[in-house]
Amino acid sequence: MFKLRIMSAKLAISESKEATKIVSLVSPDGRFAKLDFGSKQHREKFDDFDMPTNLYPDAVLPRLDHIQRVLAFANKFDDDDDVIVHCHAGRCRSSAMAIGILVQAGLSPDEAVEYVFRIRPRSVPNTLVLEHCETALGLNNSELRDLVEDWYKANGLPWQWSDEKLLATEDENPYLY
Repeated sequence: MFKLRIMSAKLAISESKEATKIVSLVSPDGRFAKLDFGSKQHREKFDDFDMPTNLYPDAVLPRLDHIQRVLAFANKFDDDDDVIVHCHAGRCRSSAMAIGILVQAGLSPDEAVEYVFRIRPRSVPNTLVLEHCETALGLNNSELRDLVEDWYKANGLPWQWSDEKLLATEDENPYLY
């Protein structure tokens, strides 16, 4: 199976030379418009929200067609590919999408979730991306989300993130940083 790495956009820039495939999940606000890795890149533009929020009423939520396009790109990965999946911070959109990519590649949902948390322990997978992965991959309703929630509970971490928790400082919630 291909090598898969999850990282921030900043790190993806410095690691891009070694990568043979890059999945970029970036906000549509243009912050990463210059991130162009040529034909080895697939880019989707959506924000890191899993439900509408009053803090950002114009946020572009992940849609099923975003996820289907990424999975179509990932379906072409070869065993010798070095794959980078990145978003802004490399923690939410990218970790959720990596779980979907790994399941599509043949890992069980359990194995995919464990793999992602092993290589990116501070992941906070976007639940809407996970939901769309479940739909696109024909998984049981909430299977991936339940596995991620179970991982959080087993590690004594909160699963539901409120706007207040997302805006917490590093001292208040070091797990987010």
